[in-house]
Amino acid sequence: MLLRQKTVLLLAATLLGLALFLFLGSRTVLLGGFAKLEKNDTCLNVERALNALNDDLNNLEATTRDWAVWDDTYYFIRDRNQAYIDSTLADMSFINNRVNSMLFVRPSGQLVFGRGFDLEKRQEAPLPDGIADHLSQQGPLLQAAGKGAASTGILVVSEGAMLVSAQPVLTSDGEGPVGGTLIWARYLTPQVVESLAARTQLSLSIMPFQSPDLPADFVQAASALANGDSGDSIVVHPLNEDQVAGYTLVRDAYGTPALILRVELPREIYAQGRTTLAYLVVVVVVVGVVFGVVVLALLSKVVLSRLARLNANVHRIAESNDIGSRVYSSGRDEVHQLASGINHMLDALQKSQAEREMPEQARAQAQEELKAVLDTVGEGIFTTDANGIVLMVNPEAQRIWGYSQDEMIGMHLRELVAEPYRTSHLPDFTAQPSVPSNRNIGKRLEIEGLKKGGSTFALELQVNPTPMGNRRFYSGAASDITERKRLEAHLVQSQKMDSVGRLAGGVCHDFNNLLTLILGYIQMSREQVLSTNPVANYLGEAEKAAQRAAFLTNQLLSFSRHQVVEPTVVDLNRVVFDTDKMLRQFIGKEIELVVLPGQYLPSVKADPANLHQVVMNLVINARDAMPQGGKITISTATVDGGQGTDKGWEDAEQIYVMLSVADTGIGMSDEVKAHLFEPFFTTKPMGQGTGLGLSTCYSIVRRSGGHIEVESQPGKGTNFKVYLPAVAVEEEVEEEAEHGNGDSGNETVLVAEDEPRLRAMVVEVLRQHGYAVLEASDGMEALQLIRQRQGLQMDLLFTDMVMPRMGGMELAEGFKRQFPRGKVLFSSGYTESPVIHSEVAGHASSDFIQKPFLPADLARKVREMLDRHGPTGSAMSGDKTSDASASH
Repeated sequence: MLLRQKTVLLLAATLLGLALFLFLGSRTVLLGGFAKLEKNDTCLNVERALNALNDDLNNLEATTRDWAVWDDTYYFIRDRNQAYIDSTLADMSFINNRVNSMLFVRPSGQLVFGRGFDLEKRQEAPLPDGIADHLSQQGPLLQAAGKGAASTGILVVSEGAMLVSAQPVLTSDGEGPVGGTLIWARYLTPQVVESLAARTQLSLSIMPFQSPDLPADFVQAASALANGDSGDSIVVHPLNEDQVAGYTLVRDAYGTPALILRVELPREIYAQGRTTLAYLVVVVVVVGVVFGVVVLALLSKVVLSRLARLNANVHRIAESNDIGSRVYSSGRDEVHQLASGINHMLDALQKSQAEREMPEQARAQAQEELKAVLDTVGEGIFTTDANGIVLMVNPEAQRIWGYSQDEMIGMHLRELVAEPYRTSHLPDFTAQPSVPSNRNIGKRLEIEGLKKGGSTFALELQVNPTPMGNRRFYSGAASDITERKRLEAHLVQSQKMDSVGRLAGGVCHDFNNLLTLILGYIQMSREQVLSTNPVANYLGEAEKAAQRAAFLTNQLLSFSRHQVVEPTVVDLNRVVFDTDKMLRQFIGKEIELVVLPGQYLPSVKADPANLHQVVMNLVINARDAMPQGGKITISTATVDGGQGTDKGWEDAEQIYVMLSVADTGIGMSDEVKAHLFEPFFTTKPMGQGTGLGLSTCYSIVRRSGGHIEVESQPGKGTNFKVYLPAVAVEEEVEEEAEHGNGDSGNETVLVAEDEPRLRAMVVEVLRQHGYAVLEASDGMEALQLIRQRQGLQMDLLFTDMVMPRMGGMELAEGFKRQFPRGKVLFSSGYTESPVIHSEVAGHASSDFIQKPFLPADLARKVREMLDRHGPTGSAMSGDKTSDASASH
């Protein structure tokens, strides 16, 4: 920066500081006084608004008192005659007196007559739900009236705030005894507030004190008024530069805060203060500018112009490279002494140049060879001096940090490293040459680098000392390892997810056994109880709860990837409704959830648990996109496949069922949408997302033969659309017909289950359906039982997949060797989907039933398997039933 520029900046800073000091001082004095005047004026207007509200209360009290000291009213409370109702309590009475509710109450608190009226619609309306809670002898309405005194004030009920007047009912001459209480109430509607504003010519707002939707300024004022921070009954807060507001509490009939009254006024007084202050600042600035110009002109003439001429002479010598030239300056001051010093320096340089000889060509060739090596090496190479100033960088280092060569040379090495690592991982450049500068010297360190623009990245850095004669240098190698660290993080996250999945699957194994027992015995108990018995209802509720637990377990197995995929014909609307309650618990109260089911929706064929998972993942993704709240809309509809021909859909004749999940969140850019369904891709901060939710949805939808699309723009929300193929009507009828067979029989079944209580229930169910049953606690015991009953034909083996000593697969092989025509029904609560399908498919005449299952499902499955491939030959064994009836 030129000396002239520095002088101008120095003068400007001085004048600016002086102006700022004067401005702040004047602002404190002037605006403080105007602010106090503004506050007093606001308080007066708030009191005017309160007086207007009290006038309404006084008018309501006077009208109520006129009715309360009327003989007809007195006798109406005693005998409740219809003539009084017809003639006096008609619609016009409510309209003329502008009241919404009339209540006639006896001294005991009994309501004789009560009627509500909607003044806007001019029709009868229900009494406020909360008014009955105040009709007690301890309340201010009846207690005050019972003593012969009136009670007028405000009550807050569920329908809103009300102006209420309660008067003791007396005869027309004002004599007692008190016949009861007459209560009139008028809602404090927006129209009433507008009427108050019109009368006072003020901008008024009245809101409930306990409302959860109070604006921020109301919340701040309510806190100050309730805690007594201000010491006054009125709080004044500026809303902005042009508006100021005064707030006060309006207490109800109980004396507790009920409403907050706000009066909003233009800041005319404060604006006058700012105008005065602006005039003062303008005067100060003008005087300062004139003073600065005069001082600058004097400095330029005496000092700056002479220095400028000296600088021009030095530049001329440098450009011409003629060190034989000399500079000139007149006078005897410091400028003249500087010119003499420059001339002496030129004399010394001229003498040194004549004496120095150097092999320039050899040095240039060595530099060229070194540059070729550095330009092609795959790591960033740099050199610094003893103070850490960068002297040399290769192209790879420039690419890593994003600077050009000219920008990097002259920078300090600390400027290329993030703040936490500058002192702990870089050399101490201030240390003496004989002292080790840092214990990390010579080591490859993983730290954070700082790119041009301020972004950080993962950096692998090694710095080594490079002595050259008596001078110290540092050389270093650097690599950008951002991609490597990302892959390492994904690997660790994947391992964590696998561990969580294994833990979830292990817990579900035992839990499914317990649920099978619970559901089984509940269903068996319901069969023994008449439908009119109250116990039947209790059992029904318990069964629903157990089925809900089974659904949650299935969801957990779906998360852990240990659930068997069982595609069935399902109603997509039913899946959405079943998930609705759980969704509302997840998204929170600040988000509105709207469900719009389509009419006459065809069914789809998919695994219900997988569909639940798709809905859950999409809704949770929408919730995370609306941190400040918003709206999620779930809708379904029927779509013609021809709409997808331009999107690459293969079957244009196919009918699809569409599931749409739309939100009003932050939306996504085109770059994010391009990677949306990739595994591990997420825009959430570290630790708040795995990047697996949408990729899982994509996998489930594609596996079901469907399509998934997304529509989104930044700031305009997101809409995910899932298209699933509709199921033909014939397929639905056929599947329903398959389950219509009977579920009883007389064959022999061998049950192998290591859980004793579950085994006992399975045996009991099968025996109730006519089967002869043998039981064993594991595979070894079951094979022993087969050998002991050599003459007995066993038609079906029911076995758990996982048992101690011998599992279900090994037992099934031994069973099939003994009974080649026998059937095998596997069961488990914890399975790897690919494993169970491949192993079960590898055994002829075998099938699988997932825990938990109902007794009816078990009986139906057993009957279906025994009938699937014809008789097993058990009918030829004449004494089978009697032999097999004894359990092991």
